[in-house]
Amino acid sequence: MEFYSSQELEYLVMRRESEETKRKNLRKLSPALTRRLPIDSPGIGAFTLIKGGRWLLTMSYYGSVSYHDLEAQNPVKRLLIPKIREQGDISSFDAVAIAVDIDDKAAVLTFNLALYLERIGPCGSSLFSTILISSR
Repeated sequence: MEFYSSQELEYLVMRRESEETKRKNLRKLSPALTRRLPIDSPGIGAFTLIKGGRWLLTMSYYGSVSYHDLEAQNPVKRLLIPKIREQGDISSFDAVAIAVDIDDKAAVLTFNLALYLERIGPCGSSLFSTILISSR
């Protein structure tokens, strides 16, 4: 300690206190519960968590849409919309997206889905389609 000036010692103590405070705050911000879901992610192109956090929708690069009930003890993937095929072509799409609109005022779960499917053509042109689906 003889080799340090009072300013250097003060700096080291303040730095130590600052790091300790930062470490404690990070621990408070860390999630206390992490739940891992058995979701096959390589084929998933898009996903959305429905407002409220109970339902997770996933969309594959083949255009199929599945849902998972996150309140279940062991969430299972259930098919909502099967693969979308274009005249026998079963190859995957290059980009997919999903959007959900929920009717909060309905007594029964009522929603609209918008699916965006894009395929890059042989000349590099983008071929896309949007599909709207209603639960009503």
